[in-house]
Amino acid sequence: MGSRVICFGAAHVDIRARGLAPLIEGSSNPVETRRARGGVAGNVAGWLSALGHEVFLVARIGDDADGAFVLSDLRRQGVRCETVSRDPDHPTATYTAAVEPTGELRLGLADMSIHDHFTPDQVDLALENIGTAELWFLDTNLPEIVIRHLAGRAPASVMIAADTVSVSKAPRILATCPRLDVLVTNETEAAALLDCNDIAAQMDAVEALGVDRATIGRSARGAAILERGTVSEFTALASKVVDVTGGGDALAAGTLHGILEGYPITDAARLGLAAAAFAVEIETPRPTGINAVDLQKRATPQK
Repeated sequence: MGSRVICFGAAHVDIRARGLAPLIEGSSNPVETRRARGGVAGNVAGWLSALGHEVFLVARIGDDADGAFVLSDLRRQGVRCETVSRDPDHPTATYTAAVEPTGELRLGLADMSIHDHFTPDQVDLALENIGTAELWFLDTNLPEIVIRHLAGRAPASVMIAADTVSVSKAPRILATCPRLDVLVTNETEAAALLDCNDIAAQMDAVEALGVDRATIGRSARGAAILERGTVSEFTALASKVVDVTGGGDALAAGTLHGILEGYPITDAARLGLAAAAFAVEIETPRPTGINAVDLQKRATPQK
């Protein structure tokens, strides 16, 4: 059995509208739509559960059909959902992605107001029912007051990883510093958060925040890992892209899995890239029958 992990943040419904032709702004576009369970914390929880860890999710969903769908899917992946609360007054969050025929994201629309009603008291109640864990993963869909509360109450033995989620929400992650151990972001969000584009300057900025490690997703160009003054850059693994939605969450989960297993950060990053390669080849942001052995095989260079 792997490590015990608690994920805090979003679990919601993903709606993907994939263009049947290149999307044209300001016009009606023919698309194919599908619905799946999504959310950064929920996606990372699903991946880590599939990779052999005991994963609890602390999230808030509506008392509606979408919420029931989200719970059912998470439980099917083995995620512990006793700490997912139902909100009778607000609907389950949704994320709508307008995707080009190539699978590249053109526009994302997030209806996440339910997360604004998450409170520190709800977090405390959930933690009372879980106990200790090796890793806390949180996303910035949570209100800043909750993020700050989590950083303040985390035991010294717990590793904290946090995902910036979006440019607009990225500044909330500062509420975890300097307690944050692993910053999870992408190049667009990192540039906005750290106020620089140069990788060396970003490394200095991460160190100034008191963060030991950062993983920066670069989509089709792979990822950069910053660790205590060292920059490692990785190219993406070969994949047949169907949909990029969830690729960043898979990168985060695979990397965190490697860290939990005790691998050096460079080897952990390769596992993250392997997870991302699997993720972009399917139409849902969650793993489908992929386990730790599959991940290791894909991450290992072929001779």
